[in-house]
Amino acid sequence: MNDPLNALRARRAEIERAIERLSAEDSELAVTERVLARFSIDKVVGVSHQVRQPRPRSQREFVLEALGRSETAWLRSAEIVALIQTTWGEVIPELSVRPLLTSLKRASQIVRQGRLVALKARAHEPMRSGGRQRVRLRRS
Repeated sequence: MNDPLNALRARRAEIERAIERLSAEDSELAVTERVLARFSIDKVVGVSHQVRQPRPRSQREFVLEALGRSETAWLRSAEIVALIQTTWGEVIPELSVRPLLTSLKRASQIVRQGRLVALKARAHEPMRSGGRQRVRLRRS
């Protein structure tokens, strides 16, 4: 009668060890799942060689970000619109940008020089001379 009792206890101990292993694995999987969800790793198809820029949320943020990241500090409103479209794929009408530039100037965030505008922090940078130039983002 002692033999079946020992076999039962041995089996219960074996099940207990299996439960502990599975519980530890479940904890590891839960951590991995949180990391994947946080970094959206499940959506990554391949490695991109181009650095993605985080998307600003409002037109104001798009304009300020474009002025801050452009290679040339001084831009025309049409160049700002084009830079936003090529960088973030966002289409902002130039007629929306112009009043926004006026409010940014009133808030002392930008400086105007004729048709050119620049961030106040970048106003010391030289203006370009001559005709139009291709506007690109600076490497961060």
